[in-house]
Amino acid sequence: MKHIKNLRGLAATAAVLLLFAHNLQAAEPLDTDALRRTLDKLIEGHPTADRTTITLKVVDLQTGEVVYNRGGNKLLVPASNLKIYTAAAALDLLGPDYRWKTEVVSTDGIKRGVCKGDLLIRGDGDPMLNTDGLASLADALVNDHNLRVVRGTVSVQENPRWGGVPIKGPGWMWDDDPDDYNISIRSVMLNFNTLTVVASSGKSAPVVALEPASAWPAVEVVAKARGDRPGLKITREPFHETIRVTGNLPPDAEPVRKTITMHDPSRWIAAVFRQMLSDRGVEFHSQTVATSITRPASAPGKPLASQEGQTLKGAMRHFLKVSKNAVGEMVLLKLAETYAEDDVSWPAGAKVITEWLINTSGLEEGSFRLVDGSGLSRYNLISADSSTKLLTFMKTHEHFGPFFDGLPIYKVALPENDTWDGTPLNTFDPKRVFSKGGGMSSVSTNSGYIQTLDGHWLAFSFLGNGYAGSNKPIKELRNKVWQELIRFRATASTR
Repeated sequence: MKHIKNLRGLAATAAVLLLFAHNLQAAEPLDTDALRRTLDKLIEGHPTADRTTITLKVVDLQTGEVVYNRGGNKLLVPASNLKIYTAAAALDLLGPDYRWKTEVVSTDGIKRGVCKGDLLIRGDGDPMLNTDGLASLADALVNDHNLRVVRGTVSVQENPRWGGVPIKGPGWMWDDDPDDYNISIRSVMLNFNTLTVVASSGKSAPVVALEPASAWPAVEVVAKARGDRPGLKITREPFHETIRVTGNLPPDAEPVRKTITMHDPSRWIAAVFRQMLSDRGVEFHSQTVATSITRPASAPGKPLASQEGQTLKGAMRHFLKVSKNAVGEMVLLKLAETYAEDDVSWPAGAKVITEWLINTSGLEEGSFRLVDGSGLSRYNLISADSSTKLLTFMKTHEHFGPFFDGLPIYKVALPENDTWDGTPLNTFDPKRVFSKGGGMSSVSTNSGYIQTLDGHWLAFSFLGNGYAGSNKPIKELRNKVWQELIRFRATASTR
């Protein structure tokens, strides 16, 4: 009897599966002509295309065929989409194993545990230096050199060749200054030159703490209540070190945290390092808060401690996936220092990258304009033509691995009730897009690689400029484009 019940159960299950299979629809493959018609109809019929400039270019990486091209030659603002240009040039010109270095030197050495002169932090532009890396330098001074007393000050020594580099890049929006993506650039950076402000409820005004706390000597904090109006605002005065916390918090409210940039980070980096040494038992005879200084490259002498940053390959993952602008700017300036004959500057670094893009990767002159390394500048311009050409070039480059590994991964929505060559689509991996996006006011862009359901690889560049309000409609259209691209099937003659 038990076996009969089992057989009946199996028969019922088989009937359900048969019904499910009958209800499944076969997803239709799209050849080149069908894909072009589908994408034309999709883009032209989407409301966002009425007022927004939308360009799209798609290239078959196996054949080099242009699968789709809508305004591929038009120049648009890229935002962070520009990062793939900087990353490609850096991996080729510096190599994925390149490491930055940060050192501590002294104007008078350390003798019997005493430093009579100044301690100078000297860097060559490591964008990834964090408090752990700085702490390792403090450990080396105390453990390897028995440092116990400092009679001078702690300062940050700017790289002499960086003397003409302004704190902000060309075309950066001045009113973005305190925000954590609009970093201040110096040859020594710490935690992307940002600190965290923590505001808690107080009796008459918010109570403010800073992380790291040792930044206090280098900044001024002004905290005050704002009548009976609820809400709290944390900001820094543009181009000054004064942090303002204004507003009210209920007594039982959780602390409010906000990460902001430092205007000129040299003083607070020196203050943080000095506090690290104090925490390790080092005495300071001078109460002077350190300032930024610049000395000739030949002085002072041998480094007392040195810390190597992570590899460029590791920084690229952070640069592309997390989209930290500091990495791109430090890469651009390092390329200027390495390859340019003039002193380090944004124009010199941009020229190095531009010449590489034209002469090595084969981009057409005039098909892009690069003025910084991160895409933060409104002066940058790219085209879908130049992006897909660069992506095609990198596909066969020796450093394609770290370039591809750094790209963010996106999922493509797959209909649950469709099949592809008899296989249910819900069994396919939805992670099919490996690309870099970019966004700022009126800008939404995305360029990279997409894998079709047949396992075919395409390079694409989807650029949107000139809209008001939310970028959600642009992203909705982009996602629908991806859903059509994965259905592309190359004809036998082009496989």
